[in-house]
Amino acid sequence: VTTLPMPCGLAKGTDFVAEDNNGCQIYFCFYEEKKADQLKQISKRIFEEDKDRLQKLCFLILPNHQQLFKCRKWEWSDNWPRGFFVEFEKLAAKAKLIDDICFGRLAEEKPKTGYDLKPEDKIRLFNAKVLSNMPVGAKSSPEYFLLRFKAPELKYVLPGQFLMVDTLSYAGRKSIEKSISLYHSSFEKDTSISDNPVDLAPVSFLKRPFGIYRSYHKNFKLNCFKNIALPSTLAGITEILFPHEFEILYKLVEDGTGTNELRKMKQNSMFQVLGPLGKETDLSRWQTDGIDEVHLIGGGVGMAPLIFFGQALRYYSFKVKAFIGVNNLDTLPYDAPATQNLRKSYLFIDDLLSIGLNKDDIHLAYEKQNAVSDIYAKLLDRGLLEKNFYKGLVISQYQSYIAGLNKRENILVISCGPIPMMKSLSEITSKLNIPMKVLMEKRMGCGIGVCMSCVCRTKKNDIKQYSRVCTDGPLFDSNDIDWNEIGI
Repeated sequence: VTTLPMPCGLAKGTDFVAEDNNGCQIYFCFYEEKKADQLKQISKRIFEEDKDRLQKLCFLILPNHQQLFKCRKWEWSDNWPRGFFVEFEKLAAKAKLIDDICFGRLAEEKPKTGYDLKPEDKIRLFNAKVLSNMPVGAKSSPEYFLLRFKAPELKYVLPGQFLMVDTLSYAGRKSIEKSISLYHSSFEKDTSISDNPVDLAPVSFLKRPFGIYRSYHKNFKLNCFKNIALPSTLAGITEILFPHEFEILYKLVEDGTGTNELRKMKQNSMFQVLGPLGKETDLSRWQTDGIDEVHLIGGGVGMAPLIFFGQALRYYSFKVKAFIGVNNLDTLPYDAPATQNLRKSYLFIDDLLSIGLNKDDIHLAYEKQNAVSDIYAKLLDRGLLEKNFYKGLVISQYQSYIAGLNKRENILVISCGPIPMMKSLSEITSKLNIPMKVLMEKRMGCGIGVCMSCVCRTKKNDIKQYSRVCTDGPLFDSNDIDWNEIGI
């Protein structure tokens, strides 16, 4: 029997330490209630030493899913600052796969805790708080807005899911309800309607569906994910704190009631949200299926939910490449918040860089730019490669890119955007036997499968059917979409 030395120095108090060839260290601690104060000091000490390099990581090994849930709450974050979590059973099962002889007995089947929640148990109706609501693009006529809000209740949301958002503030909604009530009271009391005038301007009454653009986790800075390189054996079973702040990107629709209400939302306003909605997707399972590289292909505002995918994929140590299609380069710049230390940010581009994509992994297709614009030159100054720019459609850019690859195995494509774009991409990937998933966008009345307003034509085993985007999707295998009748 070999006795290993006890961890010392920075690792003092931890149970064991792992180090890779690049010097990245992972400090493991077993959770015990009586050691809570000691664990807090260990994590704080390593956090302060590492700063934001993420070369020294703290892993807390928890006995079961119930304890994991408790420790991942953002309110618990000060007890394990910028720490990672893993269940003992999952760690043991992974060890068994690596070496069954040594670790097989660790991974014996254990009874279920009964704490796993069904998807419908995770849905909440709540009020979120606006943190910022910024225009993106030309200052005179911005085409996009970026809404950031605080919503710890959305902790379970996963890439591919969505929210139903009230586009009026909570106070604004109550004011309208009160006005309508007074209007009806005028009839009941047989008084003059002019005593209680009603604003006849268009107003929304149904919530609107939006995908998540980015999530934020306490003690994890905006760009920290670009430094994370978890071992593949740990990435699929590792958790961090639940997110507590989020962003959605929305496109301003001319004369659109909902988005024009949303743009008026002020900082600290409260608004109602229902979510998370849609089918859950376990991204870590894609590694089991042999996928190691994912191509994100977005058209216009369809790129927004793919940023959230990229954030999660990088965390799970997938290789990620992005192909962005925009109509006009001038829709990309916006004034960044002071916390990002950037005087000017570029939509999609800076977010992809912050989650760890290399500059060579970002491809940009555009159809035009304003005559006096210098955006192209500024993006080159940002470090994007000139060969990755393409004047034309993103479909053509991707077709040229994929045709030039010698190895196309283990690649998955995820796309969101206009139907014609995704249909063309489906034809390209099918011919090359590259699996593809699509995020379908539809108008929705309820978001929970009741109103049937969001159905699309799909096919299973050559049998055509209607599927509800809100509950059967919104993420579908592209081969399951009946592209020839998608508009029917």
